Amino acid sequence: MKPKIAYSYLNFVSKTVAQTRTSKRLIESAKKWCANQNLDLKPCVFETQGLGIKGSTKGLQNFLQEITDRKIKPGSVLILEDLPDYRTASRQQIYRDVSEIIAHGVDVVTLGDSKRHDMKSLQDPIGLTWSLAINWYLGEMRALKSQRAKAVVSFHRS
Repeated sequence: MKPKIAYSYLNFVSKTVAQTRTSKRLIESAKKWCANQNLDLKPCVFETQGLGIKGSTKGLQNFLQEITDRKIKPGSVLILEDLPDYRTASRQQIYRDVSEIIAHGVDVVTLGDSKRHDMKSLQDPIGLTWSLAINWYLGEMRALKSQRAKAVVSFHRS
């Protein structure tokens, strides 16, 4: 029997962000998680490079479209490594998109807390909300650390 497929979801605002240490670390975390779960990983398949549209969750919606087009099978797993969509879309929209992905039979894993969410999770929305909040928080912390590092470099150059 072939192992099930896990899809990595990273949301990049530019192609250069995909090459950062953080992105590589996130992909390595996903690989490790998949190895422990006996899943085949398809990393960085659903990127939303160049996304800057207010109110958009284009990456999640593209993934959902792949499910409805039957290119992604029920029983697959979507790994949310980072959710920078929170800067361009409401948290409610992201929650709805993730819930709809789960409702179509694709489990969602939030790497921030290593939780796997399935159809049963939709009966207790607090768990999913909490996991998404952790991912948002971690994204905020990464952005803040990045801003501080850029400020230090800028200060030393001047």
